[in-house]
Amino acid sequence: SNNPYHQARAIALLAQLGEQGKAEIKKLIFSADDRMSAAAFRALRSVYSDDDILEISNRYLTSFNLESKNLKANEPSTFLLREIAIALRDFPLEKKKETMLKIISMFDGNDGYLLETIGLNLERDAENIFPEIKKIFEKKITASTSKWNQAYARLLWRLHSASEVLALKGWANNATLPKVERAKAITALGYINDKTAATSMVQLSKSNLIDVVEQANYWLSFRQSNDWIDLLDWKNVGIDLEAEKKRNQMKAAKEKILNEYISFADRKRTVEYMSKDKIGGQILMSMVASKTLPQDLYIPVEYLIFNNPNQAVRVQAGNYFKHQGGVTYSYAEIAKLKPDLKKGQQLFIQSCGSCHKAGNIGKDIGPDLTLINKKFDRISLLDAVINPSAAIVFGYEPWLIDTKDGDSFFGFILADDKTVVIKDAGGTKHTILKENILKRTKQTNSLMPDASSMGLSNSDLASISAYLLNLK
Repeated sequence: SNNPYHQARAIALLAQLGEQGKAEIKKLIFSADDRMSAAAFRALRSVYSDDDILEISNRYLTSFNLESKNLKANEPSTFLLREIAIALRDFPLEKKKETMLKIISMFDGNDGYLLETIGLNLERDAENIFPEIKKIFEKKITASTSKWNQAYARLLWRLHSASEVLALKGWANNATLPKVERAKAITALGYINDKTAATSMVQLSKSNLIDVVEQANYWLSFRQSNDWIDLLDWKNVGIDLEAEKKRNQMKAAKEKILNEYISFADRKRTVEYMSKDKIGGQILMSMVASKTLPQDLYIPVEYLIFNNPNQAVRVQAGNYFKHQGGVTYSYAEIAKLKPDLKKGQQLFIQSCGSCHKAGNIGKDIGPDLTLINKKFDRISLLDAVINPSAAIVFGYEPWLIDTKDGDSFFGFILADDKTVVIKDAGGTKHTILKENILKRTKQTNSLMPDASSMGLSNSDLASISAYLLNLK
């Protein structure tokens, strides 16, 4: 038959037809059609013992000249090699070693399925067999290839033998190898649960190759809480591992918002999460600058980005997004404007003096700004006025307190003991028995209105900031 399914059924039946049928199937193992040879081997497994299957496998593999540099003239079936590796998986190492070494000698590094079956067969015996695997490839590895061979590299990637940590470290930091090969070497190191691998990863985190540093830091931040937890003194590795973990989370979040197959609602939640994080905000601003942020996500970013805890993110956001009042504030433009100190004083009295003191002017409700020039430079002061909710001064966090009597109070907590004292936006202090408090909630938005809601322009901000920074 020319139908491969009919052929496979015939092969399965032939194996059941006594010695004559088995003899026919043994011939088909050498078929040029990979499907025929694999089907024949499977059929023989159903009628022969494990020892017989091992003998049949060795006879097939011995038919090839394993010392030849070019097997293509008499090419073994990689499909059949996979079938043999699967069949021998549960054999003890001493029984299957010779056969598996023959298969490995035929592996050229290109068949991922064959690599996986070798890995499944040998992963529990990797350390015991790897010295002999190394001998096979020592003949193929030369100085001109930087001691690197694709098949050997793939086997190390899959079997991750601790005996080859130095080889993996060398490949990972080899600038002559492609990035993808360096990455595979680092990944292999990441799966070796040995102190030498962990120490090598720390050394790679100080590489001159940026891609190596990033990947090494990823593995260190990932492994510190699981397989490598007891291998290193993590406090002294010289890396901010929590920051690295957060950076990796945000990189994953970036990939998520770029994935058009994920629902808008899910991508929106992800971008909101990023907007509230320092590193996430930096990534978003980079995407905006390079015009890679999807258009449908601009609105949720615009809504939250000015509350990002990183001042640099908020400053950069002013170049691309409007504040909630519909105003675009450019720090660079404000810095170019000539301030009017007298106008700045008037604007301070009108917009700020109801809560803040500056010298003898204003009320003592919010932070005193008399010595603000000792704390802030111009950019930091502008940021505090434009985005007041992003960096609320300690002690001036707004709280909402609901009492059992049905009252609500909103303001700063001045005292918190048996009684709670809260000062509202008008400066009035309220004393509440703690036992009478039903609920209290810390607010995310400052009591201070932002510049846009007060109707302040770029020119106004230039004058107010100059006035405050020139106070004596």
